[in-house]
This record gives sequence, C-alpha cells and structure tokens, in this order.
Amino acid sequence: MLNRTIAAALWALAPLLALALVGCPADSETVRPWTRSYGGEAADAAFAVAQTADGGYILAGRTDSFGPGESAAYLVKLNARGFTQWERTYGGDGADEAAGVKQTSDGGYIIVGTTDSFGPGRDSVYLIKTDAQGEIEWENTYGGRFDDRAFAVQETLDGGYVLAGVTGSFVASPRMYVVKTDAGGNIEWHNHYGGSGDDRAWAIQQTSDGGFIMAGQTTSFGPGGRSMYLVKTNASGAVEWDITHGGSGDDLANSVQQTGDGGYIMAGWTESNGSGGRAAHLVKTRANGALEWEASFSGGGEASANAVRQTGDGGYAAAGYTEDLDEGRLWLYLWKTNAQGARQWERMHGGPGLHTSAFDVQPTEDGGYIAAGWIFREETENTSMFAVKTNSQGQAPAP
Repeated sequence: MLNRTIAAALWALAPLLALALVGCPADSETVRPWTRSYGGEAADAAFAVAQTADGGYILAGRTDSFGPGESAAYLVKLNARGFTQWERTYGGDGADEAAGVKQTSDGGYIIVGTTDSFGPGRDSVYLIKTDAQGEIEWENTYGGRFDDRAFAVQETLDGGYVLAGVTGSFVASPRMYVVKTDAGGNIEWHNHYGGSGDDRAWAIQQTSDGGFIMAGQTTSFGPGGRSMYLVKTNASGAVEWDITHGGSGDDLANSVQQTGDGGYIMAGWTESNGSGGRAAHLVKTRANGALEWEASFSGGGEASANAVRQTGDGGYAAAGYTEDLDEGRLWLYLWKTNAQGARQWERMHGGPGLHTSAFDVQPTEDGGYIAAGWIFREETENTSMFAVKTNSQGQAPAP
C-alpha cells in the first residue's frame, strides 16, 4: 500500500505525459468546492498543504517534471479557487523533495524535506525559508555522513523552527531526529529518540507548554513488529515521557496534533485490529499519552490515515487512502468523526481509471476542508499533484 513510508514507489508508476488541470472558475464571488491537479510531464505529488493568510493555499511536494536535477522540492501557491498563482522548485543536481510546509509569521514560507544535492550525507535534512513569493531567503542542511531525512516543520513561539524525521548518522540504527533552529536556521539543539530498532518521526508540533510532541513508529518498543510511538519533550528536547500504542501486528502514526483538552490525536494505520488487513486508525490520548479511545476506518479495502486535524466542533477530520476491493483502485479517503471518534460521514474522491491518495488535510476558514496528495491516471500513466477543496460535508466535484 502507498503511504508516507513508501511514497517513493509512486515515482516508478509514471513515464508521464501532460499537466491535467481540472475544473472551471466559479461564476460568482462564492468559492465552490473544486478538484484540481498540478505538475508537468513526469511524476509529481504533494505531501503537505496549508491555507494561507490571503485565503489561498500552499502545496509542497516533489516534482520530476521541473528543476535542474533528478527531482526537485516543489512549491505551488494557489488562490482560493485552486488556480496556480506561482510555482517554484528548489534543489540541485540530485534528488530533492519537500515533505512539509507552513506559512510563517512574516508572510513567507518554511519548507522542510530531504536533499541528496547538498549537505554532508547521502541524504541530508533540507530546510528552506522563502519570502511571500517563494523566493529563497536562506536554505540549510542538517545531519551527518549517512542518511538523514525530515518530514515535518513548524515555526516555534520564539520565532525559530523545529523539524522532525529520522537520522542514520548519529546512531547505530535509525532513530527519531529533531532539530531546533533559530530564526536564521542555525541549530540551537538537535536530538535523537528511540532504541536499538528502527524508530522514525513523521510528525511534530509545539505544545501549549512550549515543549514538543512527536509521533511516528518504533520497532524498539511495543508488542508488535512496528508500534505507534508518541514522544513528549520539554522545550529543550529532553524526554518527559514516551509511549507506544498498538498490538501484535504492525501499527504506525503519520500525524499528531494537540487537542483542545490538552491531550493528543494521532492518525495512521493498524494491522492489529483483527480485520486481517490494514485499516486507517485514529488514537486519542490524554495529556500523559494514556489511551482515551481508538477507532479504525476503511472505505472498503485496506486503508491508511495520513493526516488528522481537530475541527471547530471538537471532532476530527482525517484523510488518506482506501482501496477499492472490486477493481484494486486507490481512492482519496476523507472522513469526519465526532469528539469520541464515531464516524459522522466519509467521502471517497477519485473515479474510473484513477488512483488517488491524500497525504495532508486542513480545515478551511469557510468550514470546509482541503486535502492534498497525488493522482495517477491509468490512461496517460501520469502522476500529478492533486488537491480537493470540499464543503463542510467533504463533498467536491469528481476529478
């Protein structure tokens, strides 16, 4: 199955043809739901999305269509109706990608990902600060001699940045890796977390007490092959507590957010719930990481939750993919729960001859949702960035 851990398999799908741009402008000032794709004649995908201060959106991901190297980090700025305002690529002669993006307090953007064009290692963590038009203000790499990657970034309360991923440079086996920088990208501290197995952070957020919460996977601890791994640190990166969730199968967390009650919501997938396959999985914890509730979801076949966000009513919106058992297609899977994790509605975005998946989702200021990922068209063998802007019930036009 496609998920963030094996997203690289996507590039093998596409000997690629043309940009597919779907939908028409709204006829009035009201912005209607829309579905659009972006990119060029090779494999492109979005791994992160955020609404911007002007009511538009920013997409970050990877492109094989543009840029100087094998692949480039790719940033696309959209207006509220999903039409491209500008696009930028970043990187060098090698393979580079962006995995996370946030708009910063000065109106620019902070982008994190991985580069093998620059830095000391085979892969290095890649951090880029841009202005409001996507022009580079500074860029930095982090890591050591081996493989270091980052998947999430956030501006911190002190005006610096925190990023999280995995390091293979400073330890004998892969561990969660966190780097805290100042406003100019200079390291203030960095640390790694885990044991002797394979431990990775797919998400990080600064918490209300100034510390950090990170979520991902561990094979060092827990009862299964892989377990969901939740680590809480103080503001200096020292562990306050860590905890695993899962069973005897494989379980993994792709996303985490502190909730209004001081606890945490994680999204990922489980193979431990007795369904015989992979199911999208949400886990709600208390402030100390203790389990409050968990719930599994599927639109038919195997499924994954790649992102979750708390909504204004105290519930949760999650997005990822689900498999069509009859035809073997992947559908972008979007669903909404109440505060106790009971599903209120679900939507699948895709169609005949298509494979679609979301890596990120955000509630929008109009009460709807924006989900972003990729779309693969069987007819053209083309993979593009994909974004779906929905109404409050998760509905949008077909691609």
